[in-house]
Amino acid sequence: MAKPASKLLNRHRGRIGVSAKAYRARHLMALVRKAAGRKAIYLDLNYWIDLQRASSGAARQAEHAEMLNLLREAVSEGQAFCPPSAGLFMEIGKQRDRESRIALGRLIDELSVGIGLMADDDVVAVETAHMLHAVLARKPLRPPRDQIWVPLGCMLGNTTPPIPPLGTRQRQQLLEKAWFDALAAARAEDLLAAESDDMRGAWGELARDLSEGSQAHAHEATTFEALLDAELRGAADASAAIIKVGGVALFDDATMPGAREMTPEAWAKTIYLTLRASPDARKAVPSLYVRAGLHALVRWNRTQKFKPNDIHDFAHAAAALGYCDVFLTEGPLKDLLGRGPLNLRDASGCRVASAPAEALALVRDLLERA
Repeated sequence: MAKPASKLLNRHRGRIGVSAKAYRARHLMALVRKAAGRKAIYLDLNYWIDLQRASSGAARQAEHAEMLNLLREAVSEGQAFCPPSAGLFMEIGKQRDRESRIALGRLIDELSVGIGLMADDDVVAVETAHMLHAVLARKPLRPPRDQIWVPLGCMLGNTTPPIPPLGTRQRQQLLEKAWFDALAAARAEDLLAAESDDMRGAWGELARDLSEGSQAHAHEATTFEALLDAELRGAADASAAIIKVGGVALFDDATMPGAREMTPEAWAKTIYLTLRASPDARKAVPSLYVRAGLHALVRWNRTQKFKPNDIHDFAHAAAALGYCDVFLTEGPLKDLLGRGPLNLRDASGCRVASAPAEALALVRDLLERA
């Protein structure tokens, strides 16, 4: 359980020499080091549910019980962890049964060792800025895996208090450090005890809009490459504001003159043109590229329509393929990831499995090679 606010504040009263920004950075770097020595295994919601059932003694298949034991051993020995994402928490939050959500939270606390992926918008900001910096500095292009791990309580962002500044700067710094401590101490069990807003209607409406839009514009894309190009442009445009946030945070006037004056649209165009010109740059920005690729693959199949859960599934795929060593998911998504000229599944360094026996063999092989 989280510490009372007074204890969190008192902890920092005698440590006024450390800024809140430096304090957060130090703790996040410790988390990154903890994650670096472990293999990251990403589970979709159904796999978490099946493992939780196995934990309660009601395994749906024998492989689920074996998988749970294998993961528990690997986690306890420091070989692996199973990081959740904000999207996973949103899916779990739709479940009406509070005890089921709490039980899933307990298992997530155990297998994640308290480490999750930062909020989607934050990942986009970090990825795009990191990619541009690598291009300008002529460094290797790869996802910023050492920058996206956060405590579970920080997965939704807001690592600074969502209130106006109070009192002196010293008092504000004290409050910000205590706020971060509260987030860092939060457990999935506590976070998932509260039911989240029911977004099923909104996701269903979005899926219909995507399907209708795909049909309406089907005649405009005569090649898959043109369709992918349109999706990349759309992904960059939709993230324009957050792309600018990431760029301005990384670049100053010395390294990129006029960075602050550039409009969000100009930042988005810069990212789009870079992705268009460089396949390597695309792989360095999986949060945009994987989603854009999956949208293009669905649209290219004229008979396939978007489903409400595609929104969550595509987010899981982007997180897993960009930052994890193994992705355990359902058969249709695995097949989609291996479809067409992109073959996102094999192009990434992440191995994907769906059937329980296949998943168990894959995880065993991963840990034996560790």
